[in-house]
Order: sequence, then C-alpha cells, then structure tokens
Amino acid sequence: MNPDDIFCKTARGQIEIKTRAQGLSMQHRRVLILVNGSNDVAELKRLSRYENAADILQSLVANGFIKSRPDASPGPATAAKDYAISKSSS
Repeated sequence: MNPDDIFCKTARGQIEIKTRAQGLSMQHRRVLILVNGSNDVAELKRLSRYENAADILQSLVANGFIKSRPDASPGPATAAKDYAISKSSS
C-alpha cells in the first residue's frame, strides 16, 4: 500500500457507518469514517493517529468496506517514479 493511495467507501462501508451491524472495532470504525475519497493513506494515518492505519485499511479492503478510488490520479512522487522507470527502460 502506497502512502498516496486513496480509498472510498463501498455500499457495504456506507451501510456499516449507519447501522454498526458488523461490529467493527473502534479503530476500524474510526478509520472507515475518515475514508472520504480524497484523503490518502498518509493523511488517514495522520488523522487517525494509528501507527497501524495501513493494516486497518487493508483489513477494510479485504472485508469489502472500502476500495481504491478508481479515478484517483497518482501523487507526484508516484508519477515521478513511473516516469523515471519508463525513461530508464527506453
């Protein structure tokens, strides 16, 4: 998981926010609430103050509460790295 990855809630995640039916832990619920389709992993970690925020995000993905935002463009660091790789392979 990259620090600039961006996630959004799935329908299941939105239902969980409203109903609390799945019994998520306090940490998982807090991170799920913070996922808004614009905060990247680094920002979610900062906002949640959880060192294990990336692990929580992976768990939320695995359980269908969140997904990668398909239209999220890569951050500048990722774009620069991709450009460097493409230049070196030319």
